[in-house]
Amino acid sequence: MGEFGGYAIPAGTNWLPPLYLLHRHPGFWSEPERFLPERFAPGREGARARFAHMPFAAGPRHCVGESLALYEMLMHLYKLARHYHLRHVPDQPLELEAQLNLRTRHPLHMKLERR
Repeated sequence: MGEFGGYAIPAGTNWLPPLYLLHRHPGFWSEPERFLPERFAPGREGARARFAHMPFAAGPRHCVGESLALYEMLMHLYKLARHYHLRHVPDQPLELEAQLNLRTRHPLHMKLERR
């Protein structure tokens, strides 16, 4: 039997931490709803609690595809950003939806403009 936040968790229970809430918890983040990429700049790791940000989970059961996913995202961004500027085409309101992953409620239409 374990415990999390004052709640007893029986041994063998499958439990998924609420990462959406963790990544927006005001106890860990100043202005948690603002998009501030500089929070993750090199050298800023010590400014936050160790497990306040874990998009691929943590520990022995963290996502085995983490390295590949990060590399893939960087390569796609690099290839695209070299030649194009992305501009949001606001045909519907931009609404976020917290499911297992954070996603947009409606399709996100973008226009590519050649650099």
